Amino acid sequence: MINIEQTICFTGHRPERLCGYAPNPMQSWVKETLKTAIQKALDEEIKSFISGGALGVDQWAAELVLDFKKRVKPVHLCIAKPFPTQANRWKEEAKAAYNKILEGSDEIIEVSEGGFAAWKMHKRNRWMVDHGQYVIAVWDQERKGGTWNCLEYALKKEKKVFVINPFEKRAGWYDEG
Repeated sequence: MINIEQTICFTGHRPERLCGYAPNPMQSWVKETLKTAIQKALDEEIKSFISGGALGVDQWAAELVLDFKKRVKPVHLCIAKPFPTQANRWKEEAKAAYNKILEGSDEIIEVSEGGFAAWKMHKRNRWMVDHGQYVIAVWDQERKGGTWNCLEYALKKEKKVFVINPFEKRAGWYDEG
């Protein structure tokens, strides 16, 4: 069960916006920075996390939470699927990683019924923001796309947003100024 005041959701880019699918220095830096941010949250007794389960940042964050879950109790991971068949078009390797995340999660929410529609991704993002107090965003500072839409919604809802900028190798609380 999600306690909004003690929950973090993740948003971020797909691998193609972060130097590709193959392991690379940017991906390693993002994962290490996510790991540090999750550890700081756990140190502050924030132990509930929501991931959308998408390729890239969503899955990296979920895998890190599951890794912490092996050592830290209690840790709660909710996967907010935009629709039931989210992974149907993915490669087999990606589906296997996704299914492992689903198996390790504590809760799976299907935000919308039916198959793919782009608007369902935005609805999922709004659901995640509405069910958390904090957002960790891996964001390249471009004010377009799903990550920006999620971040913009979180700011309108006055959520606390921690931004990880992979291109400038910077991380910190969002400041509009």
